[in-house]
Amino acid sequence: DEVLRPGVFSRSIRSGKKILALWGHDTGKPLANSDAGTLVLDDRQDGLHVTIHPDPNVSWGKDALLAVSRGDINGFSCVFSPTDDNYSDDGFLERLDADLWEVSRKWSRFLDH
Repeated sequence: DEVLRPGVFSRSIRSGKKILALWGHDTGKPLANSDAGTLVLDDRQDGLHVTIHPDPNVSWGKDALLAVSRGDINGFSCVFSPTDDNYSDDGFLERLDADLWEVSRKWSRFLDH
């Protein structure tokens, strides 16, 4: 059990390193990246907010736009490397700081589990 604390990715986002948005964690299907300005990340008090501007001229970009507009996808998962942790009094591993590398689509059926 782990908890990502608000602001856990703030330092990483501010660092200016390239962060990717991928279709299904597939490096062969990039949707956007922070360097190009097609991926906008904002680590807020209520969580990580992600805006992805995929290219509608590639098949996975079209797939992403369609799946989101239909409501098939309403979340994402991310790849990160923790840099600062703490255990809470109730035994949860708290991630206090982490390097964010990638965000990826997540099917809505997994969000309830």
